[in-house]
Amino acid sequence: MHPISCSFGVIQVSKNQSVVKKAAYNCREKIHSDKLGELINYSFKQDLLAKNILAPDGAEPWVFDREQHYNKVEKQDKRINSQQGRTIRIGLPHELSLEENQKLLERYLKTYFVD
Repeated sequence: MHPISCSFGVIQVSKNQSVVKKAAYNCREKIHSDKLGELINYSFKQDLLAKNILAPDGAEPWVFDREQHYNKVEKQDKRINSQQGRTIRIGLPHELSLEENQKLLERYLKTYFVD
């Protein structure tokens, strides 16, 4: 198996970045941005293999609704130097099936980010 690569990034207000736009793009969905007053639409892109929302046990229902969740994040902190989100880019082993990679990734994310 080849080594797994991983890189991290930050979604920054000072760079005119938006967590709503990033969520719409990453999930290939339509999400209305309250801040921008427009519908962000990436649902036409057909290259997404899987998507999921992971949250701790007992999380509020709005956490599982991307539009509500990311609009709340953008409303929360309006400072120019706000970091409203983080990105993680993970290269998965091509020797594993899609299902095996999904299980591997979910276990990793739950262990290091959700729990």
